[in-house]
Amino acid sequence: MNIRIFTIVLLISVQVIVCAENEDENDQDPFVPTDEWKPIKKGQKVPEGLHIRINLETGEREAKLITNNKETRKNALSVAPSTEDDNAEDVIDDKLKISLSDLKQSLKNIKNEAKENIKGNYRSYEELKKDFEELNVKPKSELEVLRELIEKHTDIVSRKEVDEEEILTILEDLEYLVHQYDNANEFISLNGLKEVVYRNLNSSNTEIKRESLKLLGASIQNNAMVKIHALDSGSIDILLRMIVLENDPSVKYRALFALGGLLRSFPFAQLKFLENAGLSVFFKLFDLENLKIQLKTLTIINDLLQEEVDARHDNNKEKASQYENVNFREHLLKNNYCNVLNKLLVNSVSIDSNDHDIIEKCLLALYTVIDDCNTSLTNKSKDIVLSLRNLYKKLSEKEKENQSAKSDDNNDYYSGLYELSNNIVKRYPTNKDEL
Repeated sequence: MNIRIFTIVLLISVQVIVCAENEDENDQDPFVPTDEWKPIKKGQKVPEGLHIRINLETGEREAKLITNNKETRKNALSVAPSTEDDNAEDVIDDKLKISLSDLKQSLKNIKNEAKENIKGNYRSYEELKKDFEELNVKPKSELEVLRELIEKHTDIVSRKEVDEEEILTILEDLEYLVHQYDNANEFISLNGLKEVVYRNLNSSNTEIKRESLKLLGASIQNNAMVKIHALDSGSIDILLRMIVLENDPSVKYRALFALGGLLRSFPFAQLKFLENAGLSVFFKLFDLENLKIQLKTLTIINDLLQEEVDARHDNNKEKASQYENVNFREHLLKNNYCNVLNKLLVNSVSIDSNDHDIIEKCLLALYTVIDDCNTSLTNKSKDIVLSLRNLYKKLSEKEKENQSAKSDDNNDYYSGLYELSNNIVKRYPTNKDEL
């Protein structure tokens, strides 16, 4: 790159000198060479057979007689003597034809060619717009996409050989769409539960059943219209049956997820759940050796209990009356829920005493019914809660020390667990302060 720049600068320098000489029409005395480098004046005629150079430091041309010594000089250009009749000046003029203006024009031409090349590679907005209009390509709304997916599903399941991969793709796409409120309502209006969800729950493919339950759970979340439709179309019976009969734990878990979404904030569904022996199904899950399913079941129960507690203090009398009619707490206690909590608390601590998330769920469930279960707690359960209280007290103290050292750290996780376990211990009929 440096050589190219040097060459361009050199060519420009020589041409400027030559042009300046041509403009000077005054005849001067011929150049008389010597053995030393001697400047050539403007307009002077230079005899043949001389060493000629341009001094880049001074910008002058210099010449001398040819000798046998090989001389070099930094920043100097040597030109071999011409064997033609033309003098040295004519040789330079013939070989260096690029003037400064020519160089500028060449650069402009390069830029123009580059612009034309770019324009040639891309089409204008108007051209693109025209192409799309010819193809009749229009953006589709989510509702349009949802309708097309259901139509496509209907077409696929009507074939002799069903493409299960296509079914899974449709279920995943629908699950994404129904998170949006209006899309979920449209899904229901198109009979999506019956034609898509319930139909695929009868599939022999475990993954299809799992994705169908995921779709159902997503459509139900925080959508009263979908919940009502699901209740009227028999979702509770379907989900309870799947929880009981399915062997795959992941399918059971998805069914629990969908059922929990249907029951929350919907006392009519809770009443239907109790009428269909839903608690018996739930309590059988606590006998399984699957802590994840047990904790999911426990979380649903505790959420429903908390709803009932909150409804008692709600100014909405109709809402309070609905939850009072369900009376979920009483049904739990009649089914020995306190014994379930005893067992689950012991198991969770025995499996992993450092899994504070699981322990927190158990403590929250116990605290919600502690006034009804305090006399039913085993000594082992009481000792566990007391030990947890002492543990979380120490951890909360360390937590506060860390907060003092780091002013931007507002984490009070262990402090909350200490307060929770301490409140349970305070409700014991007889406080037991040490193991």
